[in-house]
Amino acid sequence: MARAIPAGTSLAHPGPAGDLVKLLDLSAPDVPVEPGGRALANTFPSGRVAATTAASPVVLEHGPILGAVFLWVSAGIAVSVVIRRYHFLTDAVLAVAMVLVVGWTVWR
Repeated sequence: MARAIPAGTSLAHPGPAGDLVKLLDLSAPDVPVEPGGRALANTFPSGRVAATTAASPVVLEHGPILGAVFLWVSAGIAVSVVIRRYHFLTDAVLAVAMVLVVGWTVWR
């Protein structure tokens, strides 16, 4: 006798390959909605990623160990906003690029 597959189970991309497919999914991210139906805005590029990336050199200047930890936290935030579908991959990548361009322009 065949076993039943639990409801909500996706067989499209099981395992780590499925996680990669979900990460590269370019469909609209899940946008939180208030009870009244108003979408809580996501920005382009990601403000969270831009803020932590911009703060990283300042923290790095005050201490290399703390700065290195902060850079890892920044990278984690960039990855998590994409994985948790708060932003598109392009939002996170362009936030980092924007900070690098502005930082280079200001400090050169």
